[in-house]
Amino acid sequence: MPLLYGEEEKAFQRLQEEIIRSTADLSILAWTIPRSEFGWNLEDCVEYKPINTTESQLCGLLARSPNDFKNCGQYEREYEGGLREFSISNIGLRTRVRLQGVALTENSMYLSLPLNCSFLDSRLGVRLKQVSRLKYLRQDPWGLVQYEPEKCVKFPPSERFLLTEVPRNHLWSSCGLASVQYAMATSRRYVARIVPDIQVSQQSLRSKLSLRRPLPPDRYDYEEMLFFVSRNVQHDFGIINVTFAIHGYEKCTVKATLIMLGWSEGSNRYPQFSVVDHDKWSRALVPFRDLQTESAHTSGKLVESLRAAGIFRTRSVQRHIDGTSLMSVLSITATNVGRNELCGEICYDVKVSASIVPIGQGPVFQPMAWQQFKD
Repeated sequence: MPLLYGEEEKAFQRLQEEIIRSTADLSILAWTIPRSEFGWNLEDCVEYKPINTTESQLCGLLARSPNDFKNCGQYEREYEGGLREFSISNIGLRTRVRLQGVALTENSMYLSLPLNCSFLDSRLGVRLKQVSRLKYLRQDPWGLVQYEPEKCVKFPPSERFLLTEVPRNHLWSSCGLASVQYAMATSRRYVARIVPDIQVSQQSLRSKLSLRRPLPPDRYDYEEMLFFVSRNVQHDFGIINVTFAIHGYEKCTVKATLIMLGWSEGSNRYPQFSVVDHDKWSRALVPFRDLQTESAHTSGKLVESLRAAGIFRTRSVQRHIDGTSLMSVLSITATNVGRNELCGEICYDVKVSASIVPIGQGPVFQPMAWQQFKD
C-alpha cells in the first residue's frame, strides 16, 4: 500500500479516492466517529484546546482513519437504479447526485447526501453544510442521518463539490474539524437572512407563511434561510416566493415575491429590498425565474431589468379577506445587524411579517423606483 498511495494519513485518503474512481458505491462515505474517541490526534493541532463534541462540527467527506469504519458492518446495502456520477477534482468530490432536504421547520431544512445503505430498515445519509457556492462539508462526523425518503424534498441533479477536507484557513483544520460558527464566519462575507414573523392573534384564523423557490438556488442556505456571497459581491441578490395563507380563505391568499439586492458592502452599493405582489406582476416576473445560476446576472443588471419591466419597490402586499372587515398583510423590514455568527462582515435581517388587521389600518408605503448602481 505505501508503494501505491504513499504513507501517513494522506495514504488512506488516496486509497478512498481510488475506490471512488472505480465504484459508485456511496457507502464508502458511511463512516462515523464515536463521541468518546475522535480518531484524530488533537494534540497535533497547533491551536489545540479541548473541543466540545456537543457543538456542531464540520469535516471533510473522507475518513481520516480505517478505525472510522468499524461500525459499518451493521449496515445493509440498498440497491438502487440509476448511475451515480462521482469524480475527483482539485476541489473535492465532483458529483451530480441528488441531495435531499430533511425538514426542520415549515421553511427550513438541512441537506443530506443519501447513501445506498440502511440500518434497521432506516435509510442512511450524511448531513451536509453548504459553506460557499457549490461547496459542501460534512456536518456531524459522530453520526449518520436516518430518514424516510417519502418525507424528504428531492433536489434536482446539479453539479456540486463535496470537500474532502476542511480548508486550511479554518480553525482546527489540522485536526480535520471546523466549528459551524467559525466556518460560516470565514467562508461567507455577506448574507441576507429571511426572518418569518407571523402576527396573527385571532384564534379562529389558522395561517401559514411559506418560503419557496429561492433564486439563485446555489447561493441559498436552506437551513439558515439566507442568501450569501463570498467574493463576487456584484452577485449580491436573491429572489424567493412568499405565500401568506389563511385556512378557509384560499381566495384571499397573499402571494408575493421577495427581492433583495445590493446588500454587500462595497463601492456604489445601495441595499434595496422589496416585496412584490405576485398576482399583479406575475407576467413581468416570468423572466426572473431564469435566474437558476448567477453567472449571467449581477445585481446591477437585475435593477435594470426591474426598472425596464415597470416593477416598483414596495414594502407590503395586502389582500381583503372576503366576508370580513379584515385584510391580510405581508410586509418587510430590513435591518443591518452587522457581523455575527452567520458571516464575516455584514448580515441583513429581512423580517417578513404576516398579519391580519382591520381594513384601513394596514401599513402604508409609497412605491419607489429601484436605484441604479454600477457593479
